Amino acid sequence: MSSPKKYAKPLFGQAAIERGFCTAQDVEKALKIQQEQDRKGEKHRLLGIIMIGEGLLSTAQLIEMLQEEAKRASRG
Repeated sequence: MSSPKKYAKPLFGQAAIERGFCTAQDVEKALKIQQEQDRKGEKHRLLGIIMIGEGLLSTAQLIEMLQEEAKRASRG
């Protein structure tokens, strides 16, 4: 029996919640939109882009999260 995958970094939505940028309900809303678009065969959009479009996350918050991830990645 295989064990569930463990992620080295938090998922985007979880990281946004942990930073206080949004709520779990905001992430759930964005995930539903993403899943619906994928189901319809529309171009896949990243969760952060959907959240900006829905007014759930600001561009500045997304940039902050991406910069933090880049710092973490450069440290190894």
